[in-house]
Amino acid sequence: MCIQASPHKSQDEYCILGMTWFRNYGASIRAQDNVVMFPTSVRVNEAGALTPDWSGGMLEIQCYSSHNGDGLYSYSSTDAKASTSIGRSQVLAVSVAMVDGTINKEEIQMDLATYMEEVAEASDQEQSEESSFCLDKVPNWLQDLVTSHKETFVEVSGLGRVDLATHEIPTLPGTTPIKSRPFRLTWDEQAQMAKELEEMVAMDLIRPSKGVWSSPCFFIRKKDGSLRLVIDYRRLNKLTIKDNYPLPMIDTVLDSLAGATIFTTLDAASGYHQVPMDPRSMAKTGFVTPQGTFEFQVMPFGLTSAPATYQRMMANLLGPYLNRFVMVFIDDVIVFSRNQEDHKMHLKLVLDRCQEANLKLKFKKCHFGSSKVEYLGHTISGEGVSPHSHNTDKITSFPTPRNADEVRSFLGTAGYYRRFIDCYADIAVPLTNMLKKNKSFHWGDSEEKAFRILQQRLVHAPVLAYPDRQQIQILTTDASNHGISAILSQSPDGSAENEKVISYNSRTLRGPEVGYSAVHQEAAAIIWAVNKYRHYLMGRYFKLRTDNAALTYIMSPSKPSPKLSRWAACLMEYDYDIVHLPGVQNPADSLSRLFPVQQIKHTT
Repeated sequence: MCIQASPHKSQDEYCILGMTWFRNYGASIRAQDNVVMFPTSVRVNEAGALTPDWSGGMLEIQCYSSHNGDGLYSYSSTDAKASTSIGRSQVLAVSVAMVDGTINKEEIQMDLATYMEEVAEASDQEQSEESSFCLDKVPNWLQDLVTSHKETFVEVSGLGRVDLATHEIPTLPGTTPIKSRPFRLTWDEQAQMAKELEEMVAMDLIRPSKGVWSSPCFFIRKKDGSLRLVIDYRRLNKLTIKDNYPLPMIDTVLDSLAGATIFTTLDAASGYHQVPMDPRSMAKTGFVTPQGTFEFQVMPFGLTSAPATYQRMMANLLGPYLNRFVMVFIDDVIVFSRNQEDHKMHLKLVLDRCQEANLKLKFKKCHFGSSKVEYLGHTISGEGVSPHSHNTDKITSFPTPRNADEVRSFLGTAGYYRRFIDCYADIAVPLTNMLKKNKSFHWGDSEEKAFRILQQRLVHAPVLAYPDRQQIQILTTDASNHGISAILSQSPDGSAENEKVISYNSRTLRGPEVGYSAVHQEAAAIIWAVNKYRHYLMGRYFKLRTDNAALTYIMSPSKPSPKLSRWAACLMEYDYDIVHLPGVQNPADSLSRLFPVQQIKHTT
C-alpha cells in the first residue's frame, strides 16, 4: 500500500507498507477515511515476539491511495505525473527499524517517485510482452505447451545465439582483401544509418572493424516508405569458396506432409543473426559507412553460403525428427501430425530442441495447431496442397510485359507453380520464344493469349493430392508439335472415378525431338515422364496411359526401331501396364485443350 505521511511532517513523505509490516505492528486500515492506524511503539513479549504498545497513543497516516477493486493499488504522484498501477506482487514488504521502542520514520522513507517509475517501466514491458505474446491465436489444447516454452520466443526473451554452428567464409587461394569507399547518403539516410549502427552495436550484432575488408552498403526504400539497409557482398561472394550443402527440394518437402491433418509453422526470429560468425571470418564481413567500418559478429544477410550454413544448422538441430514429423527449408519450419495427441508431442520435441539450442522464434509469425497453414508459398491442408492466394494474386495482377526482362520475371514467378498447371510449357511457348537470343520483342495476339491463359490457370489451380503409397499411381503422357506433358495421379482402385492429381509437368521439345515422328514423340514423352517421376514409380505398380495406340505394343513391336528398342529397355525395370486412352479422353492432350481454352475439371 502506498501512503502519504503529510499530516506529521512539513515535507511530504511517501512509503510503501507491506503485509509483513501490518502484521508485525498491529496496524489497521480505516477504509472510510483512507487512514492507516498503528501504535507509536512496540514491545517484545515473553515469547520474544513483537507486540503493539498502544500506551503511547495512536498514529494516523493519511492514505494517498486506495484499493481500486481490480487487484491493483493506484498511485497518483503530486508532480502531476501519469497514474501508475502497482500489482500486489510488487508491493514492498517494508521492514520498519525500531529505535528505543519507537518507529524510525527515516528508515522507511524512500524515493517513491523513482520506484514508481521503475514499476511503470516494468509494467509497460510486461504489457508489451503480453500483447505480443497473446495466446488467442493458439488453440486451447496447445496453450499450456506454448506457455511453458515462452522463453523460446524473441518477444519475451530477446534474440538468441545458437551454439550448434558458426559461419566461416573461406576464400580462394591468393585472394587479397577487398576495400570499398562509402556511398554518399541523403540526410534521411545518414540519420537512419546512425540509428541502425547504434542499434546493431547495442545488440552485439556488429562491432567496429579495422577495415581490412570492406564492402559498400546502401539503402533501399520499402513499400511502406521506410529504409532498409543493404550490404553489397557481391565482390566478396565471387571470392568465396561455395558451401554446397544441399537445400531440400520444395516438392519433396511438400510430399512429406502426406497423411497429416494438423500443422504448426514456426518462424525463426532474424534466423541468420542467431548464428555466430567464425572469429577468423568476422573481418571479411566488414562494411564501410560514413561513421567508419564495422564487422558482423553474427551471420549477415547477403553472403553466398549463408543459406547452406543455416540449413546445416537446422538439420543438426532437428535431425532425429526430420521427414518424420517436421520439415525445414532454411528458416521455415513445419510440424505436421495425424491427430492432436501426436501433434502436441511432436511440437514439444521441436520446441524443446529450440530451447536447448537457444534458437529464438518469432511468436507473431508462428501458427499453431491449424488444419490449414501457409508454407513456402503454398496453402497446406489435410486435403492437399495449392498455391497460396497471396502469391497467385501477384501473378494474376501482373501487368502486361513491356520488354523481355518483364517476360522473364513473369515466367520465373509463374514457373514456381508449374506443377499446378497442366501443359505449362506448351502454353508458355510464345513467351519463352521471346527470351531467345537475338529475338526482338514483339507482343502480339499469341503472346497475350499465353499470358492470360497462365494467369487464368493459376486462378483456378487445383488442390493437388499428396502421394499415397497405398494407392495405385497413374501416369498420363502426351506430345504435341511444341512439347511433351505428363500428369501423375492416383486412385484407390486405379479407376478414373476416384482419381486425384498429384502433379503436372511439361517441357518444350528440344533439338532433334522436333523432327521426330508422332510415335517417337509420344514415346519420348513416356520416357521423360517416367524418369521425371522415378522416385514415385520405382518399385511400385503403376498404370501408364497414352493416346497413341501404337505405343501399347512398345514392349513387343514386330519391327522395332533401334530408338524404340532402347527406350523399351529403359522401362524394363518398372512394373506397369500400358493403357490406350483416346485423345479426347486424355487430360494431358495439350493441343486439344490449349486452343481454344477450356475449363478443366479436376477431381480433388
